[in-house]
Amino acid sequence: MKTVSPEAFRYHFDDPQLYGFEPREQSGDTPRSLPRALGQHIRISERVLPKIYSLLELIAASLGVDAQFSGFVYSSAETNAQCIREPDGGFLIFISSELVKLLTLQELRFVIGHEFAHARFGHHEYPPVLPDQLDERRLELSRAAEITADRIGAMSCETMEHAIRAIVKTASGLDDMHLEFDPIEYLRQGSDLRNEPDAAVAWSTHPPLVLRARAIARFESVFASAKLGDRFEDRLLELDHEIFDEIDAVTHGETGSQLAQDAAFWEAASLACSDGELDTDEQALLTGIFGVDRVTALKDLLRDESRQSAVDLLFGRAKAKREAISVATLATQQRFDALTESYKKFS
Repeated sequence: MKTVSPEAFRYHFDDPQLYGFEPREQSGDTPRSLPRALGQHIRISERVLPKIYSLLELIAASLGVDAQFSGFVYSSAETNAQCIREPDGGFLIFISSELVKLLTLQELRFVIGHEFAHARFGHHEYPPVLPDQLDERRLELSRAAEITADRIGAMSCETMEHAIRAIVKTASGLDDMHLEFDPIEYLRQGSDLRNEPDAAVAWSTHPPLVLRARAIARFESVFASAKLGDRFEDRLLELDHEIFDEIDAVTHGETGSQLAQDAAFWEAASLACSDGELDTDEQALLTGIFGVDRVTALKDLLRDESRQSAVDLLFGRAKAKREAISVATLATQQRFDALTESYKKFS
């Protein structure tokens, strides 16, 4: 079996620069979390929680985590875990008591690997998502980081099925006594979700759990090929785009697509009518891309305008839409860019 560095499996869209961000250094005056953890929680140690301690040591070593770290279990009815970077560069891993009770040790490997991945890939350097300043691109980047972390978490398990089981248990809150595990049935929920998009998902820092499970299931074959020494890079990139599109479909799919269409249309119309006219060839090209109804409405709009006022009107609308695109999601920007390729002859 070939050993492949975790970096090789980083989700393509887990990259701040794609969203217009630069990694940031953590401020030196960031408060330490260790004192509160020591006072309020139970440290994962070889004597107190030996099995979980062994997992922490094993997974940290397998991922090449060389920073100092400590793990804690805290009392909570929520199924949650997190990784926090301390000002001195060390990391703290927190796992809720409910999660420890709910998951087997194999399933906990997924959680621990996931949290260590955040440390390994520097996700703490990403721009923070602030509740009072929700930024769609920051949220989009945050969701991308979770896909990378899920992959590393899944790689930390003996089988990917353990990772999906961990997600199913987290989603249901049910343990093995109540749960008849059927991964196919659960993964089908993701297909149904595409037909029932929820705008609230667009404001979440994490992708829907079922889409995360689907992403792991589809990654399994790529990872298997990599371990055999086969070329996997092209398939991984293809898979990344599929996952990106699926997440976007249930977050900004409808609104993002409409914004991209509108922005591209007014940009094309502005270019086509830069001379104050819309000739038959230009009409035909616009119709082929955007449909006859939009072109008919455009002609009606311009009918009573002078040449200069038509140019000014279209330029103004195109400018306003470009400004909206500049702060829209990466997925919306990419849709817009793809559409603009189709009418380059206007420029």
